[in-house]
Amino acid sequence: MSLVKVSVETTESSDKMLHEIDLSKSVEENVKSICKVFGKEYSSVYGLKLISTNDGKVLHIYITDDNIHEIKDGYFLQLAFSVSFYTKRIFDHVDGQYKERSFQDLYELSVDPEFIKEIVKTEKHIKLMDVFTNTELSVVEATACLICIVHLFQKHYLNEMSSQLLRKVISFIKHSTHLELIKYALSVIHKVLCHRNPNFAQLKEEIITEISIENLTEHIKKVMAPEIQYGALLAINSLIRSCKGEKRQQLIKELNLRKHRENIYQHIIASGNVNNKKVDKILAHELYICQTFLLSIYAEALAITITDQPDLFALDEFELPSEVKKMTLLMDFDDSAMKNKTASIDNLLDHDDVRISLASMSSRNSEASRLSNRIRSTATSESVDLESLKPSLLTIEALTHYKKYHYKNFYQSQVEEHAYEIGILASSERVVKMLTKILHIGTEPDKSSTCYQPTIFTCSSKTPFFFELFSRTMWLLSKTRREMKASTVQDYEKVINVLGKQVRLVLESKPMDFKMLTKKMIETDYKNVVDVWQNEKKEKLKDLLKTHPSVQILKERFSKFNEKIVYDQRIRYIQNGTMFPKFNDKKINGNFKAKLSTNRRDLLINDYDAKTNTSGPVTAYSLQDITHVIEGKACPHVNNNSVKDPQLALSVVIKNDDYINFKAADRKTASYWLDALNLLLGSDKRSTYYKNELDDLTEMDVVLHLMELQTVDIPNKAPPIPQPPFEVRPPIPPKPRISISPNNTETK
Repeated sequence: MSLVKVSVETTESSDKMLHEIDLSKSVEENVKSICKVFGKEYSSVYGLKLISTNDGKVLHIYITDDNIHEIKDGYFLQLAFSVSFYTKRIFDHVDGQYKERSFQDLYELSVDPEFIKEIVKTEKHIKLMDVFTNTELSVVEATACLICIVHLFQKHYLNEMSSQLLRKVISFIKHSTHLELIKYALSVIHKVLCHRNPNFAQLKEEIITEISIENLTEHIKKVMAPEIQYGALLAINSLIRSCKGEKRQQLIKELNLRKHRENIYQHIIASGNVNNKKVDKILAHELYICQTFLLSIYAEALAITITDQPDLFALDEFELPSEVKKMTLLMDFDDSAMKNKTASIDNLLDHDDVRISLASMSSRNSEASRLSNRIRSTATSESVDLESLKPSLLTIEALTHYKKYHYKNFYQSQVEEHAYEIGILASSERVVKMLTKILHIGTEPDKSSTCYQPTIFTCSSKTPFFFELFSRTMWLLSKTRREMKASTVQDYEKVINVLGKQVRLVLESKPMDFKMLTKKMIETDYKNVVDVWQNEKKEKLKDLLKTHPSVQILKERFSKFNEKIVYDQRIRYIQNGTMFPKFNDKKINGNFKAKLSTNRRDLLINDYDAKTNTSGPVTAYSLQDITHVIEGKACPHVNNNSVKDPQLALSVVIKNDDYINFKAADRKTASYWLDALNLLLGSDKRSTYYKNELDDLTEMDVVLHLMELQTVDIPNKAPPIPQPPFEVRPPIPPKPRISISPNNTETK
């Protein structure tokens, strides 16, 4: 149907009238009919606006021939002045006597896509930008202009902008106190920095030169305006992303200043604005992007491998030179930074609560060569890459921090990794690479991630987040290995796989400080990881069964086959017969037994006396005589209150006259009888039990077939069928040569 019923009002009156809009006609034709209803003479100055939808969503946008088909029953429309009328009225008086009224109209229409399209069509947007640049405007007037400019960017209508306009926008960011004006000024800066047109290259340079990180972080202090905080973070990230090389590193270092990080933590994270439903995801994503910039300072150290220059690094201070025994107890992680920064292994031996046995210490002069031999012997497994075990400069820095601030746990890890053959250097390199992959260090940030870490914005320069996370992960490695009862180097990859999942789960919880980080690591044990993997596997299977197009085709095929199975089960059920109570004047008077005949043509009913265990004569009712099967509240023995639960009741009507009333012992019995009777009579009604059993059977069949493809990704689209090969005909053999002999006889 092309007709929809809507409520229509005019700008002069709030009185609403019910009217039918014909979607097959143009907006102009519908406006003419509405004008006729309201007794108005049609004019081109009239247009049609959508005020709100039938679910209460307020829009206030103009209806055109492009979007008229989106109107549905119950929408609220308004007969108003057209977009072209408003455009002419605004820009004819934007700098004249009716300036205030013009800017008021501009403010109200600045978000309407049809208005933006109209001012571009008539080139009024050029005048708008000129007025904004060269005219003294009030806060409200400047805000109206900026909103229009932002939407011109969003609709990709702006391919150039003057430097004078940009400087005015920058001045608002630096000096204005009006929240809405700052909000749209920040948005304009973001749009310019993200624009790919070469015409904006010079403007980007001006923004990078004129705006500092401090100018933007000042707006993060506006706790009561989370949208401005989001705009400031967006501008910061866009500013850093637009720079390269030394300038980019300079901005990251400026952002990494503790005052700026704590500013973000205090006014966004700790204040709870990141949990505001309106901005939570987008704000959390910008915090994550900000985090990746802060952590990118480790990317260079990650790329430097130091094993090729062993003379420059004292590797012997990390590895033990001789065989050691495995530790019997696992120490708790020490959260406090130790005062003794020059602790040695003797400090660990001073504690009576730690049992450790070390063999005699030999010379460390040849430790570098022993490290290479250890790496080669460890990499004999096909799953371990030789190059991946060579420590990077970042690994050495992380180990140095671990030893300096958590020396007891460091020496425990040193003994553990040595005893399990991998060695602390190679193991630390694996952990560092795992953490950098999780935190996207040295790679492009994820486009949808919201997994920011609050601790990054509060940690001090002495306890950087990455090094503290590394220290706790090394301790967790020992804990996880014990929980998994891993004892050989062949189990190492399995342990690392579980460890990576543990770290991800801990970081997803977003601990607010290092103590919470340690607590989460203790709580997230191996059993938790197994449970999470099982749940993820179930959810993945559910999603596969519900959404994958290839699986849906498979389900349809199995469903048709299983319908026959459920059909046969229901028929066999009523063929076995069921005992029902017999109703007589609202009272139960004995019982009767009902069942389907062997030839499936008759319904057999006979009285049954439970006391004497005797059956009465059988009455056969042909299925062809059954005119209706009634269920629930429509049954007569439910209407007269003989049966309290309608879901237990069903009635069979014989030739529109005689009723056989059933009361099942439970809902399952009632559903089975209803399903069987409906199937026999050709009705489409099915019970919930029928649907659930059919779905369960079909799902089991599909899962059994998918088990053979557990390690194979099923494509959403079937691969293209190759074209048949060209028909190649066998070569035609040459004809035999015929020659004539001198005797005039043919020879082959």
